[in-house]
Amino acid sequence: MKIRDLINVDEITFLDDRVNLDADAIPGDNIEDKCDGRLIFIPKKAVTQSPAISKELLVSNPYAIVIDDDRECTAKHIPIIRVKNTRRAISVAFYKYYNIHQKKLRFIGVSGTNGKSTTAFLIYSILKSTGKKVGLISTGQIRIDDEVIS
Repeated sequence: MKIRDLINVDEITFLDDRVNLDADAIPGDNIEDKCDGRLIFIPKKAVTQSPAISKELLVSNPYAIVIDDDRECTAKHIPIIRVKNTRRAISVAFYKYYNIHQKKLRFIGVSGTNGKSTTAFLIYSILKSTGKKVGLISTGQIRIDDEVIS
């Protein structure tokens, strides 16, 4: 899948000269430049300690980083793609890459002072018992169906 297929070109506000939108977003194993091919999306509030994007965030040697503000990248060898809204770009790229249609997803949010995790787990259990593929994100854990992610 090409980068231009993942990121809406209309959302791009700055494109480093080194970025080829027709490059594969996830290239194969025979990469000569030792780049692992990934795009890293860094939303505005993801880095709160420093306005610069640190090398620690870029240890995976990505093809490019996608950001929505004027932070500078300390790893000058990594191109930058600036977009209007990184969170929206992440969402669009995710749905396109995994071929998930947004209208087929349903979300239930639970808010309040007490009992949110318990209520969320009850909803998760009820929906799972009906045979639906379900996920749960709560204070205690993250699950997709029977697999506990964390």
